[in-house]
Amino acid sequence: MGGLLQSSFTSKWPELLDLIMDNSGDFLTIFLTRYTLQAAIHSIWREWNERRHGAIATPARELGKLLDRQVRNRCSSIQQLGDQKYAGSLFWWLTTR
Repeated sequence: MGGLLQSSFTSKWPELLDLIMDNSGDFLTIFLTRYTLQAAIHSIWREWNERRHGAIATPARELGKLLDRQVRNRCSSIQQLGDQKYAGSLFWWLTTR
């Protein structure tokens, strides 16, 4: 999320919560930040659950690729639905990569 958040990037949980609850920024940046955080938390939980049940650990690089693909797929599906509110989300996501 460093490219997405630019100078607002943080790894501190309280600051991250303040960042995602702030509605004063650009709509697409807020949407992508919140969705990326949600997808990251879900991926971490899924990885933890799989390890708990005996699966082999997924490398961090692979988790990053899966997260990127999940966000791209969501932006693409929104675009296919024709929701103009999120029209530039895929373009914005790809420019931050």
